[in-house]
Amino acid sequence: MLPSDIARATGHSEQISAITAKTLDRVHPTLRDPISAALSAPDQAVLAVITDVIGSSYRRPGTLMTLFADGSYAGSLTNGCIEGDLALHAVKALENQQVERLRYGAGSPFFDIRLPCGGALEISLFPSPDAKVLAEVQRCRALRNFFGLRLSSEAGLLSLEAFGPTGWIGADFLIGMRPDIRLIILGEGSEAALFAMLARSAGYPYVVASPSPTTVAAVQQAGGTAQLLSGDDIPSDILLDSRSAVVTFFHDHGRETRLLLEALRSDAFYIGAQGSRKVAEQRQETLRQIGATPAELARLVAPIGLIPSTRDARTLAISVLAEVIGKGEQQG
Repeated sequence: MLPSDIARATGHSEQISAITAKTLDRVHPTLRDPISAALSAPDQAVLAVITDVIGSSYRRPGTLMTLFADGSYAGSLTNGCIEGDLALHAVKALENQQVERLRYGAGSPFFDIRLPCGGALEISLFPSPDAKVLAEVQRCRALRNFFGLRLSSEAGLLSLEAFGPTGWIGADFLIGMRPDIRLIILGEGSEAALFAMLARSAGYPYVVASPSPTTVAAVQQAGGTAQLLSGDDIPSDILLDSRSAVVTFFHDHGRETRLLLEALRSDAFYIGAQGSRKVAEQRQETLRQIGATPAELARLVAPIGLIPSTRDARTLAISVLAEVIGKGEQQG
């Protein structure tokens, strides 16, 4: 990554260099993807899954982590409260090649291991997950499919199913898997570039389409994904699904009108546009004049962000990303 190059391109050296710090490239084990990690050595891997939560909890049912025979791991279930003990049980599960069901917290036989939240967790360990199923999970995620990962607590087998709510189905546990929130960033300048870098550092998939070669270069030089926006349409290779969020960052608001109308008629769950309240009112009228319906206009978020009237690109980026994630979580 080259923060100095981005700084020259956008004129915001401190903000961008902070977000693109080299330390972000060294991923902590808790931030690694459990499925990808398990696929690297499935015979030595154990999938640990939260199958029930009683009371409050740091994580929700269906959360995964992967533990290996050598003590390495990917992901986290409690941010350190029980992972050390889980590692011991994972070795046992690998030796016996049997599913283990554990309970921590209230009602647990492990009375010396306490959960600060005061609740209880039930966790199942699945040794040596099938590499073919893991690869299919990866393929479905890459295609942004909704699907279910079914884990048999009796046989320890994994299979893919139609998407459904996470929970027990008889003796099997189903994890309903949705695509990640994906950010479609349309616009130019430091606001668009900073928002892209924040999304990248937070681990969200994104793409930038900008009419500005400078903005495209800034994002690409930071290792990001960007392309030139040459017309009034969203590029055809950018598909807007129900887990996509479209955010526009234009100071020339006439440039965004057709793009927003297209987004409002897509499956995207969030469509937001930068600008003041006065600009938002003018934008609504402009969109109405080119055919936007009341229902479509009601979907448009403007002004954007949880923090009102932000005055700098960094605060705006954080404010908008928090708003988008909040909307995405409300999808269930």
